[in-house]
Amino acid sequence: MDIEEDVDELEIYKPIEICSLLDEPNGKNNQTDENFFRGCKWAPDGTCLLTNSNDNHLRTFDLPSELHCKSVWRPSNQRPKLNYTLKIKEGGIIYDYVWYPKTSSIDGFTSYFLCSSMYAPIHLWDSVGGEIKATYRPYNQVDEVTHAYSLAFSLDGNKIYAGFLSEVKIFSTDRPGRECVSRNLKPWFRKNIVSAIAINPVHPDICALGTYSKIIGLFSDSDGRPLFFLKGHNGGITHLEFSSNGILLFSGARKDCEIICWDLRNPGCILHTFPRQVSTNQRVYFDLTSCSNYLLSGNTNGDLSIWNVNTSNLPSSPYEESVQEPLYKFSAHQDCTNGVSVHPFYPILGTTSGQRHVSLTDQEEIQQAL
Repeated sequence: MDIEEDVDELEIYKPIEICSLLDEPNGKNNQTDENFFRGCKWAPDGTCLLTNSNDNHLRTFDLPSELHCKSVWRPSNQRPKLNYTLKIKEGGIIYDYVWYPKTSSIDGFTSYFLCSSMYAPIHLWDSVGGEIKATYRPYNQVDEVTHAYSLAFSLDGNKIYAGFLSEVKIFSTDRPGRECVSRNLKPWFRKNIVSAIAINPVHPDICALGTYSKIIGLFSDSDGRPLFFLKGHNGGITHLEFSSNGILLFSGARKDCEIICWDLRNPGCILHTFPRQVSTNQRVYFDLTSCSNYLLSGNTNGDLSIWNVNTSNLPSSPYEESVQEPLYKFSAHQDCTNGVSVHPFYPILGTTSGQRHVSLTDQEEIQQAL
């Protein structure tokens, strides 16, 4: 793992490169052009990195023991190899996945993560043994099992929020099955998919919902009523994240070359915009450091951008927005950097890359069809 020079007060390290996507234990590489990573998320206790890939597999990569010592982070030292320790197959395209907020490797009874895939119920997986611990079955209006497009846990882990077409279902974590509370969103999101969910870390009663209709809605969890709506993106919302103080909301969208920072004290007003390159419909994640002072995001050209989210650089009026240029940028991958996850305790950044590429033959066939 390489180390970069200090930038401002932030120590920036290049991410651990996951070089071999499908290295099997026997050493054979089964990687194909149609397979690539689609995101990554560190466990809440920082012991492993969970990844999603286009072959409908979830993999966990344990943090190498050498990296618990800061002296190993020097460029002169040999970079440790990152191998997956768990490989889980889902039946279809994986729409979303999220760690149980109280995950701890010390307590084997809390090492779980949720996953939602096409035409399948929501699965709660054991991150140690790779077994399904619970299944939550959402049903549609014709009593058929349907899939969730987005997932989120409550802060205490007792509830599961799942986004559907103009609807959010809330399950009790300790009650698997089909029993849930359904929130109808058709009056506000008619025929729109709830594509992203975020829970306010300070006010757990506030839930942010993003849709592919470019609208973000903040709702009260107690009664399901909307508080206000945010509009400003040019594409469908793909990712939402609150700041640690619960005052700011960051949102990103597909085919939209900026991350928007919303000040919830002035609903509807954009506080900052952070330019990035997102030229496809692929979900490109971003992440905040634990103190929410720095924002990190990938780009479709493989770069990784880092911004200083400093409240001293405020616009002159609440109706103006300030465009924040990256504090630092470097080339993380040779392909689209779609996954970005900051380690909860160490200055280590996990990233993933890849995207679907259309061959020249396919392009010619598409042009002929048009």
